[in-house]
Amino acid sequence: MNHSFIKTYEMIDFDNNKDRLFKEFLSLAEEVLISFQTRERYLEKEIKWINQHFISLIKDISLIDQRKHKKSLLEMAISELELLIDYDDDDEDKAFDFIELVINLINKVKYLNQKQDDIK
Repeated sequence: MNHSFIKTYEMIDFDNNKDRLFKEFLSLAEEVLISFQTRERYLEKEIKWINQHFISLIKDISLIDQRKHKKSLLEMAISELELLIDYDDDDEDKAFDFIELVINLINKVKYLNQKQDDIK
């Protein structure tokens, strides 16, 4: 990853680092992000967007209180990431589909957080 715009994150200080699904989600996401290196000159704007939003998403997912909702959210994300890993690294849709996944996850996390706030 020398001289790359792509950021990967070690999530050592989160409680979720003991959670199997959370670890799998982070591992698969990292694999997808690394695959963008071959086309990073063409994907510079997309990679900057991902770098900005993905770490916030990880933090927000880690803060979801309800285990059942977090589990289903992570299972859905893992399924999507497994599909993305099967894409060819040069497939132009891979980055955009990853961004779409991140946007969908952000929206779902916002909904879950709002739902949690309404319950309190």
